[in-house]
Amino acid sequence: MNNMQDLVGKRIGRYEVQAHVGRGGMADVYLAYDVDLQRKVALKILLPALAHDAAFVQRFRREAQTVARLDHPNIVNVYDIGLTPQQRPYIAMQYIEGGSLRDRLAELAERGKLIPTEQALAIMRQMAEALSVAHQAGIVHRDLKPGNILVRTDGTPVLVDLGIAVVAGGARLTQTGNLIGTPHYMSPEQVRDQPLDGRSDLYSLGIILYELLAGVRPFDAEESIAILHKQVYEEPLPLEQLRDDLAPQTAMIVRACLQKDPGRRYQHAADLVGAIDQALAAEGSSARLAKTTVLLPGADVGELISRQQVVHVPPVMPPPDAIPPARPHPQPPAQPARGGPSWALVGAIGLIATLAVVIVLLLLRFASAGPNGGVTISSGSAPPAAPAQTEPVIAPTDPLPDEGAAPTEPPPPPTDAPPPTDPPPTETPDPPTPTPTVESSNLPLTIVGTDGLRMHLVPAGEFIMGSTSLEVDQAVTLCRRNPDGESCSRVDFINEMPQRTVYVSAFYMDETEITNAQYKACVNTGPCPVPASGSGRYRRGEYFDDVRFSDYPVVLVSWYDAKTYCEWIGERLPTEAEWEKAARGEDGRTFPWGNQFSTSRANTQDRGMERLEPVGNYQSGASPYGILDMAGGVWEYVEDWFDPDYYATSTNRDPKGPSSSPENTKVLRSGSYANYQHYARVSNRGAVPPGTATEFRGIRCVIDADEE
Repeated sequence: MNNMQDLVGKRIGRYEVQAHVGRGGMADVYLAYDVDLQRKVALKILLPALAHDAAFVQRFRREAQTVARLDHPNIVNVYDIGLTPQQRPYIAMQYIEGGSLRDRLAELAERGKLIPTEQALAIMRQMAEALSVAHQAGIVHRDLKPGNILVRTDGTPVLVDLGIAVVAGGARLTQTGNLIGTPHYMSPEQVRDQPLDGRSDLYSLGIILYELLAGVRPFDAEESIAILHKQVYEEPLPLEQLRDDLAPQTAMIVRACLQKDPGRRYQHAADLVGAIDQALAAEGSSARLAKTTVLLPGADVGELISRQQVVHVPPVMPPPDAIPPARPHPQPPAQPARGGPSWALVGAIGLIATLAVVIVLLLLRFASAGPNGGVTISSGSAPPAAPAQTEPVIAPTDPLPDEGAAPTEPPPPPTDAPPPTDPPPTETPDPPTPTPTVESSNLPLTIVGTDGLRMHLVPAGEFIMGSTSLEVDQAVTLCRRNPDGESCSRVDFINEMPQRTVYVSAFYMDETEITNAQYKACVNTGPCPVPASGSGRYRRGEYFDDVRFSDYPVVLVSWYDAKTYCEWIGERLPTEAEWEKAARGEDGRTFPWGNQFSTSRANTQDRGMERLEPVGNYQSGASPYGILDMAGGVWEYVEDWFDPDYYATSTNRDPKGPSSSPENTKVLRSGSYANYQHYARVSNRGAVPPGTATEFRGIRCVIDADEE
């Protein structure tokens, strides 16, 4: 049942469903009426794709039972659990009519207002008390954010979704582009997928308090991955620099909560409650205020304060180029003094030696690299190195590097170096590469598109689309073998289920992704906008505008830009089903070339390079139809909207994707040069907002065969 309105007006047990309220990463939320107890309830119904996983359902029920035992006025009441007629688990809980703290913050921001400091502290005190009860019961929230703090009509904050993130295996950025956990509020240890305890929730609570007091979040950026990077590596602008009217005790609470090291934060929520009482007293209020309702927009608005009047210094975020590398180079330790020359002479000698080393390294680098920061123009077969990068190369859904990883990135190997050792092959043998069948002799195996790019025929017929439960388990295993420290869970891959047989009509697909030169022709003609300016090594001026990268894939284009280009040449973006058939053929293989991964067949992070390369570099990685670069390289846009439940309800003949997306995102395919092999599987799916652009996404077009 994919239509979220299908349950409206229906009865589930003793609950009459009245309206669809919203959808999160795990469940649909409905307003319902309990006919037995005659009260409104909120029904949280697990998404269909997740309902297929028995182990997930079991954890969902267990955590709901645990949360139901919590008793606190600032924790939402769980009334009941059960199954819908479609066997989707649900939780019936207290319905809060006042909206969320996120809604209130948005209203405040729109009006340029802040709530009084005492009231911000009062909200945090009540949340800290609620967390203290949850933590004592062994429950860590893991997704604490303003959207999970509802506000009753009398202003009382209520914590919701306790235990839900536990079911999902921890808050993280998933490979689908959805989030279990929100980057703006995630603790550093959460980003690194380290073990969590209640101190992680206190970090998130500190960010919410910062936002309440300053009207901005301490860490912000356009891309989620950049926010995660800041959470781990950067310090926030001190709150006292934004507001000099705060008592030192108030600023100290935020500073203590936002310590990167959990050992330097408050160790228990009860400790935070005590600190807030001290801050309330210092702000001139009685701690008794923490027990009263809080003022938010709509009540006594005259007590709201102007943000412009109290926030004196705007938050200054570093430009993208100033973001430190994901694996910073450590400073050499200071050497102990051993006597001998004077300190001045030692310093002079050290300075001269350092300059000499720098000059030698620069000369060596210049001798082996081009003027664009490491690009070698060579007529040999070795792929040219990419420019030096000033920010972490991470795809839209990529994890941050593991804390235990080597502190320096390995230099690009010399052109005569042997290829990296492949990881152990999977036990499933590669299928033989089939000879494509053609339904009609009138269809040539290849044609040339309007833009001069060769296109290969993908004949009409059935193929296996998606993944089985066992294949999802194998994807999790592949994910956990990688050294990047990301969180790996079945939830990350569950949207690939259920596997099914799909029929696709014949079409032609580009042999490679669209290059800078091809896209530039569209820009010069008029319809295509120039790529986004970008940052780091693939910024527009040093990549798209540099003729040496003409045969590299165009990046920093949005889904809309990709669609415009394909239409300009009389073609279109592929559907998700077309893309997967072109990549895997008809035998259900794991990668375009077979079931065993090899670093010599695809440009992925497994090679240790993390750089773009010319299109068509990996001839041995061709799909059964001769199509190249369908694993790694750049993520590729497809036509479909992304809905994690679509596979469970879609048609099996030429599926066009859902009519909309719960999160307004479009599907991505193939993984990128900055992803490991589990992203390069032909069944892997990603999702991004269509108006965004990064250096990890590119374009490939198709055309219907019957048009030829």
